[in-house]
Amino acid sequence: MTISQTMGRAHGIFSEVLDERKRQWKKWGDQHWPDRLPPVSVEAPEGDYTEEYWAFQRDRQRKKVDRGLTAGSTSWTAILLEELYEALAEESWPKKRQELVQSAAVIAAWIADGDTRPEPGFTAWSEMRNDEQAE
Repeated sequence: MTISQTMGRAHGIFSEVLDERKRQWKKWGDQHWPDRLPPVSVEAPEGDYTEEYWAFQRDRQRKKVDRGLTAGSTSWTAILLEELYEALAEESWPKKRQELVQSAAVIAAWIADGDTRPEPGFTAWSEMRNDEQAE
């Protein structure tokens, strides 16, 4: 696939994302929420929402993705979680924003990949490779 084809698909995906944001705005209005709840609250017992917690999750997920990439086997879920944990672990807005943009790009890539799968229920290209090797 060429860069032009990839960007064309991305344009379609982001059009869908914008349409969804419009639906959300119509339903919920203009929303303003904190980046996270205070470290000690009913919703976040034991400080689950601290940068240290998310940094731990980020590092653990990064190792998981690195091992998977080295072995030639990872998943969109693993990659997206790594990106999200990176965003959650950041304290400064510019860095957090950059990580959130990267997360959005991973989501767009995942959608594009899913849209190119040969059949409904197809979950992994490795299934296709295994089938081809068996022939």
